[in-house]
Amino acid sequence: MTTEQREEQWMASELASIARQRDPYPWYREMRSRGPIRYDDDRDAYDVFHYDEVVTLATDWERFTRHGTSFIDGAMMDRGPPEHTGLRGMAESSFRPGNLREYRPKFERQADALLDDALEGSCSLDFVEDIAKPLPIMIIAEMLGVPTDKLDTFRDWSTALAEAPAQPTPAARQATQQRKREALRQVTDFFDRAIELREDDPRDDLITTMLEAEAASDRITRQQTVANCAMLLIAGNITTTTYMANALWTYVQEGLVGDIQDRTLDIETANEELLRYRSPVIAIKRFATVDTELGGTAVEVTVDPNLEGSVLSVVEQAVLELVENAIQHTDEDAAVCVEVRLTDEDDVAFVVSDTGPGLPPMERRVLEGGSETPLEHSQGLGLWLTHWLVQIAGGSVDFGDNDPRGTVISVRVPRL
Repeated sequence: MTTEQREEQWMASELASIARQRDPYPWYREMRSRGPIRYDDDRDAYDVFHYDEVVTLATDWERFTRHGTSFIDGAMMDRGPPEHTGLRGMAESSFRPGNLREYRPKFERQADALLDDALEGSCSLDFVEDIAKPLPIMIIAEMLGVPTDKLDTFRDWSTALAEAPAQPTPAARQATQQRKREALRQVTDFFDRAIELREDDPRDDLITTMLEAEAASDRITRQQTVANCAMLLIAGNITTTTYMANALWTYVQEGLVGDIQDRTLDIETANEELLRYRSPVIAIKRFATVDTELGGTAVEVTVDPNLEGSVLSVVEQAVLELVENAIQHTDEDAAVCVEVRLTDEDDVAFVVSDTGPGLPPMERRVLEGGSETPLEHSQGLGLWLTHWLVQIAGGSVDFGDNDPRGTVISVRVPRL
């Protein structure tokens, strides 16, 4: 399944329009009245609507996994226990109320400065553009310890990774996916370098805290540390921006602004309830790891940890991933060549070569070692999984340099 197909699979067609995403609740009510679960044959996916079944889906991590549901694979939000527990612990202490209180005066000054700038010479402002978008990323950047003069770049990455195709056409989807892949490559490269700097120069920031947690653990990898940093910067600011916009929208719509201003309604209570009333996330995603039952409905496995299926389809997916990666990293006017031949050992060899600058070091490490990385989801099944797919098929992946320039990747698998 390609990245585009996977993303389309998550979104019910009834939620495709922006108007419906802003107000999905009438449709939710209609679907709840029909039963807890519906199967969508077009998407080969189940939609779950009743509370008890949603709780089961979210908490029964042995039957329903979140692995592979995020564009930042390897981060805490893409893992269930026990991995999630360790990854969440990397940053948890920094977000405890006592630690956050230390930041509060500075964050309040930043909010006041944004309001002053937005209202200078005017009596009105665009709350989303002037406040809800810049403030969360300023705060998260401050906590991580990354340069605040790169806020526009961080915002561009966030926009690209949260973007939906402008049109329901293959060309629009392909363009959107390309922007997402490039943004994810840039953000992971950025944090790869930032973490390396902290190894020589530790600082009082969240990146150093997570690096120390990695060093103290025998299970957390460098790729997961990079993924967690990227997740906090990108996913953290997207959901907070949406939450802030939803809050003002709801308080105005429900006539609650006056009650909040005169403290008839406690603002902390209102904000807490808002998370339930109008959540910044309108759906969660899970894969079924086994054939099971939920809400009286038989649910078929949607991901097989053993990659059940033919060797041919496994190898085909691996080679497609390598071709896509070669196209991404070669020069715009250069060629990517694919050669298929029999070896002396009667294996089948697929050779993917390019004449570009070659794979970035981080990606080459991933392909050679088969370890998880935030790049995983950006490449459909992922670069680390490409390595694993070939191993499952009984083959091998080898690397070489193209003459005079470029990379040659050879995949060898037993002949069927």
